[in-house]
Amino acid sequence: MPKTAQDMPWGGNWRLAIEIVAAAAKEHGTTTFGTSMLQLAPFVQEQDLGLVDVAFPALLPRYERAYPATNAPRDYLVGLEAEAGQARIRQGFEEDVMRRPGKRAGAVTMAAPPEGPERQLVLPL
Repeated sequence: MPKTAQDMPWGGNWRLAIEIVAAAAKEHGTTTFGTSMLQLAPFVQEQDLGLVDVAFPALLPRYERAYPATNAPRDYLVGLEAEAGQARIRQGFEEDVMRRPGKRAGAVTMAAPPEGPERQLVLPL
């Protein structure tokens, strides 16, 4: 079972990856930035790991270790949110409204869409 980000499938460069995504999101007009837990339910996990096996076979053992169950380990998730919080501050985002005390998922008021041409940030998978 993974204990740190170094043990996760993408290795230890997660801080840089988070910073790059946060900077790109800010550049594209995003107003908030946060994390959400990846859940791989049994059937989904089977499909996703099958895709990893075909497309990136060298990464398969790392994904299998990282996701022995539906959720990534709690210590990893806490560390990920802490790092995303630091990136949020460095990039000048508003607070993460999903993490406000007393808020629950689905109770967030959505911001008005930005003026001008709509753009969507495309991230490579």
